[in-house]
Amino acid sequence: MDYQVHIAFLFIAASWWIFAQSKPRLPAPYSHLKPVPGPKGLPFIGNALRMPRVMEWRVFKEWASIYGNIFKVTIFGRTIVIVNSFDIAIELIEKRGAIYSSRPQLIMAGKLMGFNATYPLMSYNDGLRAARRLAHHTLSPRPLKSFVDVPETEGGRWLRRLLNNPKAWKQSVVETNGATTMKIIYGYQAGGEKDPMVKAFEVALHAFSLAIAPGAHLVDFFPSLQKVPSWLFRFGFRELADHGRDALMYSVNASWNFVQNQVDAGIARPSMALDILDLIQKERNEKASADMGEVAKWTAAATAGAGAHTPVSALMFWVLAMVTHPHVQKKAQEELDRVVGRNRLPNLEDRPNLPYIEAIIKEVLRWHPVTPCGVPHFSTEDAEYKGMFIPKGTSIILNQWAMLHDTAYFSEPEKFLPERFLGDSPADQVRPGNPYAIAFGFGLHLGSIMLFCFISKALATFNIERPINPQDGKEYDPPADAAPGNVSFPAEFDCRFVSRDQKAIELIKRDTEELVEAEGMPAGFEVPPESHQLAHHW
Repeated sequence: MDYQVHIAFLFIAASWWIFAQSKPRLPAPYSHLKPVPGPKGLPFIGNALRMPRVMEWRVFKEWASIYGNIFKVTIFGRTIVIVNSFDIAIELIEKRGAIYSSRPQLIMAGKLMGFNATYPLMSYNDGLRAARRLAHHTLSPRPLKSFVDVPETEGGRWLRRLLNNPKAWKQSVVETNGATTMKIIYGYQAGGEKDPMVKAFEVALHAFSLAIAPGAHLVDFFPSLQKVPSWLFRFGFRELADHGRDALMYSVNASWNFVQNQVDAGIARPSMALDILDLIQKERNEKASADMGEVAKWTAAATAGAGAHTPVSALMFWVLAMVTHPHVQKKAQEELDRVVGRNRLPNLEDRPNLPYIEAIIKEVLRWHPVTPCGVPHFSTEDAEYKGMFIPKGTSIILNQWAMLHDTAYFSEPEKFLPERFLGDSPADQVRPGNPYAIAFGFGLHLGSIMLFCFISKALATFNIERPINPQDGKEYDPPADAAPGNVSFPAEFDCRFVSRDQKAIELIKRDTEELVEAEGMPAGFEVPPESHQLAHHW
């Protein structure tokens, strides 16, 4: 009986201690400040039970109407600040970048899977600064000029894929984007269905998107769970972590080995990876170059990863927008016919004269941003923002979806209206209203070039029409919403790619290059397996 009393006393004492610890205590220099507002939580677990599991960007926007455009939640003692405003995001991340440019130490995605070696998850240190410098060197407009023929060529091959097998349009989007990205980043020629190199990156990136969902993995809040033997208690994260690490290492090492093999054989094609290697060889001595080799490998992988997901997501939403807004598609085709004509395919030289095509691309990125909540930032010092205290060690989530649906910049934000980016005062003249900068980051110029090439060529040669119900033979409207996931894709839908006429078919056959076979993975590598539970919903 005595031991039961002792246990009860210890339980009461522990509960009191947890409750006391949960009360906010501001450091002396900041004691005059108020805490960031937010929903009340329970002792110890905080707001863990209220955190949304799906469509968190919508929930965060709803909470902003209660607590303001900057508010906090706590989960197991960790503070997370959610920012729903462009102005606040610019103030914190850009003007106070020394404090907020770092990233939180994500155990699941970073340590267990290995993505902490890529610049999106690196802490603010010399390694990150080196990686950013290399990324800027290769992704700025001037060096990109030497690669613009790649999206032009692969965009033409996309038309052939669509012509050969229009029912496989979803797979053709992935293949075309992957071939373009791999050729530009690594000089690797992808081809055929489910190219092994493209597939390796696709598997790794899907695991990453599952790993960085806010509040999804207890191990991010209790790192000691890593030490618990899997046979003692299964926490549900080990299978995903092992799978993600294997996929990441396959894709990163295989692609870099391909470049090294090409260099050693003296047959390396122009690529960003080759440019990076040339740069560090010129700037560093032999020892430092060896150290920078790892930075270069992971910088190339991070850039390829961003290129593998961002345009695919945007293209999927563009297809959905064309199906659900046929008047927009018709207006874009009228612009193409007027400016380019029907005797050739559009190219990048036509881009300045096709403002409506440009407006469609921007509206797609605004309508459904690729990463609605982005990758969290991390505060490295105690700080103040407009009378509120933001403690050191706070994770900062930028709700990009809320920013791009802010009625202060975009009227009727739920509607797909490319016209908002036209006229004397288009939305993108105000910097916060430019979706390009939010969607692409370092890959701003490359991503926009790829989307223009793919979209303009497809609209010039195909009509994208509503799907047909096989039961009654009638067209129907597909769902027009996003599926759950930290990297955004449309909810499952279908459509029909139909050539505009015989002239379009002849144009594709005359002015585009034939499809090619894949070069394949280097010796010793294979495509990582993808289980049913982790399979991409597309």
